[in-house]
Amino acid sequence: MKLQKISFLLLFILPVVLYFILFFNNRVNIPSWDDYDIFLSYLNSPEQEQLALLFSQHNEHRLVFSKIMAKAMVYCFGFIDFSYLALIGNLMLCALFYLIYNLFKTYNPYSIYFILPLSYLLFLSPSSENITWATGAIQNYSVVFFALFSFFLFSKNIFLALICASLASFTSGSGLFIFIALLLWSLGNILKKDKNAWRQFILISLFSSVIYGSYFYHYISPIKTYQIQDILLNPWQTLHYFFIFLGSYVQDIWISFILGVLSFSFFIYLTITKYFYKNPLIYYFLIFLLINALAAALNRSVFGPEQALSSRYVIISVLFILFLYLAILEQITIPPNHYLKVLFSVLFIYSLLVFKAEYQELSIFKQDLIMGVQKWKATGIGLNHPYQAQAKVQIEQAEKAGYYYLP
Repeated sequence: MKLQKISFLLLFILPVVLYFILFFNNRVNIPSWDDYDIFLSYLNSPEQEQLALLFSQHNEHRLVFSKIMAKAMVYCFGFIDFSYLALIGNLMLCALFYLIYNLFKTYNPYSIYFILPLSYLLFLSPSSENITWATGAIQNYSVVFFALFSFFLFSKNIFLALICASLASFTSGSGLFIFIALLLWSLGNILKKDKNAWRQFILISLFSSVIYGSYFYHYISPIKTYQIQDILLNPWQTLHYFFIFLGSYVQDIWISFILGVLSFSFFIYLTITKYFYKNPLIYYFLIFLLINALAAALNRSVFGPEQALSSRYVIISVLFILFLYLAILEQITIPPNHYLKVLFSVLFIYSLLVFKAEYQELSIFKQDLIMGVQKWKATGIGLNHPYQAQAKVQIEQAEKAGYYYLP
């Protein structure tokens, strides 16, 4: 029995260890793309303007949390290190892992071995962009952590839940979808004739109105190279993207499409069987994830199905699969122990293949950044940013201020 427990523990934490091997072996203190526009641009601005710029818009987002992390690092240590910022994002993934682990302990009625897929899905998924890239790690991992935490708090302390949802909204624009899911949850409580349901609905409506009003105050819609009719005239394109996005845990267009269709079909089954009454937390968090996938499809399907496999958004697919898995464990009456070995064996092999591919991809990305800096120092071009002159100004201002120097 003791050997079994040790074996389980080693298998369970292996993905976490491998994930941080990926991170520490490939981290580099060099900005990439949005790092220039979010962190350096903000920190280079005059001190008296930084409060206003904290809420400034970047594409569709207001990345307040990311900027606060960068400002806190400079305030505490006197410098900014992009690998440390990426580490903050990865620690948020660990916090998310802890929340989901507690869900599994609560809602998994079977052997503890059924929790094994959690760490493999969460830490060994094809999400290379979010591992060492500061912008991606903080934004994409923090928003889902704040989102899930708000769902955890909803039935216990609605005010804290709404504050958490607000934090998510100013971490990434997708955080705004939390309020929609919580409103639907409160409507479900109204149908259940819950005595606090109307109070919940009114509070969420009022609070979300303030957050939405603040978010879209002086909001400028990003310039797009397509029109809304391009989406309406090509519904299959949008639907195709939506299902690929949902199944993007597997980085193959047709396999991810099939996985997305199957996953969505099971969600429909959960809806028909009124699973939202049995476990509203899991069901409405799935709603939040689906809204994310739908928003991505409506905004990006014109760029082609390959874009749906972008590793920075794979976390949505992973969470959708994980929460469906939790729902399955609650729905079945006989523990499928014989299936678990097959499932875990396939997942284990796939995860190791993902680790190998991610390591190669991150190593190439690291070398590209290092060689780009060397080239830039020799020729004046080579930084990983679309506008070299703009990036050059940000680097020079940071060096002049003394808080960042290119290695």
